[in-house]
Amino acid sequence: MPDDIVAAFLVLGLVLVLFRAVYESKKIHRHKKGTAREGAESGANEPLVVLSAVTVVIFYLEMALYAILSLVGLPPVLTRSYLQLRFQFDSLVQAFGIAMMVFGYIIVVLSLRALEYDRLVTSGPYKYVRHPQYVGYFVVFAGFFLLLLNFITLAPLLSIPGEVRMATMEEESMTKEFGDSYTDYQKVTGKFFPKIKSAKQPD
Repeated sequence: MPDDIVAAFLVLGLVLVLFRAVYESKKIHRHKKGTAREGAESGANEPLVVLSAVTVVIFYLEMALYAILSLVGLPPVLTRSYLQLRFQFDSLVQAFGIAMMVFGYIIVVLSLRALEYDRLVTSGPYKYVRHPQYVGYFVVFAGFFLLLLNFITLAPLLSIPGEVRMATMEEESMTKEFGDSYTDYQKVTGKFFPKIKSAKQPD
């Protein structure tokens, strides 16, 4: 796949990340609270959470570096290495990677729009999983590797254990804040994967 197309897509991804950060910040200030997030931040010094933060920063840096080098005509710096995968039909794999990243970003955006900090949200993506934003980023990270096909881009996947831990801490805060309403929500909604209803289970 042409490097300029990949670079343009990564630039768009960085713009979306910036938009998400600004939008979420405004939403938090508007509600003037974020109990679940505060609960997660209380464990910010845990090793897994620190590793997650570091690898997410690496993800953004890798996106920016590839885009900058490609736009100035230096993509071989990245692609001419033993860590680069090369095989037949790799363009199809890259296209699938782009599709995965787009799908992941859509999940993140829809989740952010549905999220409120003053009530329990069970609609939109939250109807299917309890942590759709994390799921969206897991999909984006996997798609990023398939897009660039370089083992260096596996680094963001190391953030997953830390984000799982953050999700657990958020749930502890949500349970304290919403009580039985949240525990009932947990029973019918999967954490990262939708729960499959059995034939005997009522809608």
